[in-house]
Amino acid sequence: MRYFSLCKDTKVFFFYFHTMVRLFIKRGYSGWVAWLLSFTRSERAVLWERKYPKIFRFVILRFDPQHFRGLPLSFLLVGFLLNAFILSNVAEELLELSRLSVIDKALANYFFTHRNEQVAHGVYFFTQVGSFPSVASVMLIFAGLMLWKKRYHALISSFAALLASTLTAYAGKWYYQLPRPQGLAWYDEFSYSFPSGHATVSMAFYGFLFYLLLMYVNSARMRYFIFCLSIIFILGMGFSRIYLCVHYLSDVLGGFAIGFVWLIFSIAILSWLDFRKEIAIKN
Repeated sequence: MRYFSLCKDTKVFFFYFHTMVRLFIKRGYSGWVAWLLSFTRSERAVLWERKYPKIFRFVILRFDPQHFRGLPLSFLLVGFLLNAFILSNVAEELLELSRLSVIDKALANYFFTHRNEQVAHGVYFFTQVGSFPSVASVMLIFAGLMLWKKRYHALISSFAALLASTLTAYAGKWYYQLPRPQGLAWYDEFSYSFPSGHATVSMAFYGFLFYLLLMYVNSARMRYFIFCLSIIFILGMGFSRIYLCVHYLSDVLGGFAIGFVWLIFSIAILSWLDFRKEIAIKN
């Protein structure tokens, strides 16, 4: 009974989550287009257009939801700024919390002392799924499948999740330049520590792929299985970085926080693209 209850709860959660995103975009899209049209036809807008035609067109384009280089691009830029803000605040909070710093070092020393070589080999194999060559290979395979199935919107959204999360993670590493655990790592990593790129990408990119599976699977059993698998996979990726002592706990938590924002953003992009297609078909 407990199993079927969890299946039902998982299905209901993702159904309502997906529905709320779609309704928000649908209602917001219609209202925004109507407001934008009424504004551009107002006397004040016409006057501004006559005086400053180039500036007026640039500003209006920033709020146009019907073209990617309009409102979607503006939201994308806002998303980058929002993540930069989150990254900055998360880093400052983590750096100021001496208690978490103590936990970071304690965990690193614990896993270094109790690490098993055979287990470490298996964890190392798993953590390579989050490395750039593996992620790029998964993206290429997924892109080929989406092109074959003509699911272009899913392809665009997944690429946005991967690109944005990767750029944000590397920007954070370059900006903060925090060192990795010294003398404890099971293998050498040469980039900086905060945030964890594996944690960021696993939450944003792999999280989005799991979301697609959940949306296109009808079986309650399979939904529950995919949901549990996604949680285990993402948390396991973060754990693998800590177990191998190539990252601190704070690096992984920061990566998860940033990746989650990009996950929600990519889901919103998918919903917006699907809704635009529905509008085009109706018209």
